[in-house]
Formats: sequence, C-alpha cells, structure tokens
Amino acid sequence: MLERKLELSHQRCNAALAHNGDLRKRIDGQRRERLASLAVQRRLEGEVAHQRAEVGRVANASARAYAALDAAQAEMRRLRTQAEAEQAEFEAEAREAGVLLEQERAERGDHSRGAEKGDVVQMRAETNSSRDDPRREARPCHRRARCGG
Repeated sequence: MLERKLELSHQRCNAALAHNGDLRKRIDGQRRERLASLAVQRRLEGEVAHQRAEVGRVANASARAYAALDAAQAEMRRLRTQAEAEQAEFEAEAREAGVLLEQERAERGDHSRGAEKGDVVQMRAETNSSRDDPRREARPCHRRARCGG
C-alpha cells in the first residue's frame, strides 16, 4: 500500500513537472514574443519620430513658401500700381505734347491733320527732354527690358 502511495506521488510529481515544463516553455515563448513586440514598437516609435520631424520641416517650408508668396504678391501689387501711375503720367505727358504740338501748328498756320516726320521727331525730343528734367522723380523704368531706360 505504501508503495502504491509512493507510485501515485511519483506520478503526480512527474505530471506536475511536465506541466511546469509546459508552462516554462509557454513563458519563454511569450517572453520572446514580448521582446519581438518591443523591438517592433521601438522601430515604429523611431519611424513616428522621424515622420513628425519631417512633418515639422514640411510645415516650416510651407510657412516660408506662403510668406514668400505673400511678399511676391505684395511686390506685384506695388509694381502694378507703379506701372499704372507711370502709364497715366506717360499718357498725360503725351496729351500735353499733343496739345503743345497743336498750338505750335496753330501758331505757324499749319492746319494739316497728319503729323509730319519732323513733328514726330520734335515731339519725341520734347518727351525725352522731359525725362531728363531734374524735377522729375528719379526711378527706374518698369519697361527697362524694352526701352533701355
């Protein structure tokens, strides 16, 4: 009878050892999974940090680009306003030159409708001399590429 109890105790002990071995294998497997998961998590966190930094760089570049765009649009509006003012000034000078030309013709008694070649040259000379007038504001011509002024 005692032998039977001893044998049963051995069987229970062996069963417990086998079960403990299974649990140990399961624990080791889960430990390996946890380490692999941590490695993946670290890698993903690094990628996220890299992506956040990239998003920050892109946001800064975008802000700089929008600031440059705003500055360029403001410059364009300023140049357009300047060009319109210069165009209005030019047209006023052309009208004034036309009036002066008509007055000179009236004084000479020349009532011909068309302008003669000499009149055109004289009108251009008068326009150019008004450009050289020191009272006129010195600023670069907005048509520099076309007229060289």
